[in-house]
Amino acid sequence: LDITQYNSYIDNKKVELELYSIILELINNTLKHSTAKNAAIKIMSDNSKIFIEIADDGIGILNDRLQGGKGFLNVKERLENINGTLTFGSNPNWKTFLIVECLF
Repeated sequence: LDITQYNSYIDNKKVELELYSIILELINNTLKHSTAKNAAIKIMSDNSKIFIEIADDGIGILNDRLQGGKGFLNVKERLENINGTLTFGSNPNWKTFLIVECLF
């Protein structure tokens, strides 16, 4: 995963490190828990926000796993550190999709 094209936008190293760690955790969760055959990662930005979308066609995500899972607790803490948000859900194409938003 190459996020170097966003280095010019993210001038705060703390935000950059937290986002990198969040992406790693979410990818790790996909690999460990989803049983997905396909996954996609998109990184987008506008003038003030970065959006990271991670989606897969696995078994879906259960709300109770989000509440008690150590990995998601780490993601939640990292997002709080940088005033970011996490939105999740599913649609007909992807059983799980996660969207991280953060101001930079």
